Amino acid sequence: MMFENRNYGIDILKAICMFYVVILHALGRWGLLDPAITGGQQYYAAWFLETLAFCAVDCFALITGYLSYRDGVSKLKLGNIILLWLEIVFYGALNILIKKIFGLSIQENELRLSFCPILSNAYWYFTAYLGLYLFIPIIMNGLRIISDRHSKVILAGIILIFTIMETCTGNFNTASGYSFVWLLILCIGGGIIKKIDLFPKVSSNAKIFIILSCCILSYCLKMNSGILRSDIILSKVFINTVEYISPFMFITAVSYLLLFSKLAIKSEKLKRMAKGMGEGAFAVFVLNNPRFVYDSFLHSIFEVSPISSVLKIVISPTLCAIVFVLGTFVMDYARRRLFYYIGINRLLYRLDLLLNEQ
Repeated sequence: MMFENRNYGIDILKAICMFYVVILHALGRWGLLDPAITGGQQYYAAWFLETLAFCAVDCFALITGYLSYRDGVSKLKLGNIILLWLEIVFYGALNILIKKIFGLSIQENELRLSFCPILSNAYWYFTAYLGLYLFIPIIMNGLRIISDRHSKVILAGIILIFTIMETCTGNFNTASGYSFVWLLILCIGGGIIKKIDLFPKVSSNAKIFIILSCCILSYCLKMNSGILRSDIILSKVFINTVEYISPFMFITAVSYLLLFSKLAIKSEKLKRMAKGMGEGAFAVFVLNNPRFVYDSFLHSIFEVSPISSVLKIVISPTLCAIVFVLGTFVMDYARRRLFYYIGINRLLYRLDLLLNEQ
């Protein structure tokens, strides 16, 4: 039997989000989103993929809050964040070793990027997540003691203030979502969603409809944003639709969370697969960086030019993401087994027990 308390639907959502992230990075790296380079139907096709995948970061932060909330007292588990850092160090060291073996050029700051990702800001999400992680016990214990009614008011306030008003004014310093502040807000939202069991009677079909409707509406508004007046404050909500703080992206991410958190998986084999995907999701994030040989190799194989056919512009990033994610899951399974055998997991578990002793 697998872990009964584990939410395997969330594990699957993590894998889907990482698939989306690889697509986003491929589209940006290949220059397919630049109207000065990509024209006509190719440009529209690239942005359609971008819009479908853009909710991934919001989903991850909501998941953090959702999984962190519990009815009992929430405690600080430093072992989890240390494990993520060790994962970055492991793959960074492995990348340097591969470059040495094959005589590839190594950046001057390669060691610093691998061992001190926060100081070098090599991964903006990990840097922001580290700041968030220290506040999670405070956030979750606070949510636990307030009423469901107050929780609903806070969730409504997040939508009004930090998505609609922030998109219009930028006065709340979320850096368009690339910040610790935005991850903190989403974490609170994820915790509230679990606490109040948001929309328990809404069907899966309705959630899928909301996801598709938000994506299509966001895309259509983005592609026609030039006809809207940017000097009218409220119009910015309908111009900046493909941003992390956009209400359209927030609602899409919430709908994904509600859909997959209620996903029932009965097969033990599927549970094992889902667990492996969830545990390997962070490795995809780590390796999806141009300085890694694995990343550069796959992107060079699947890369398309802005003048390629519409079909290639849609299929190539999708295939690249599928191969990248599946290959990373296999590699990270070996990494997890190695960590287990040398006792890293046991050591970090004992650290958490020591830290949380009464």
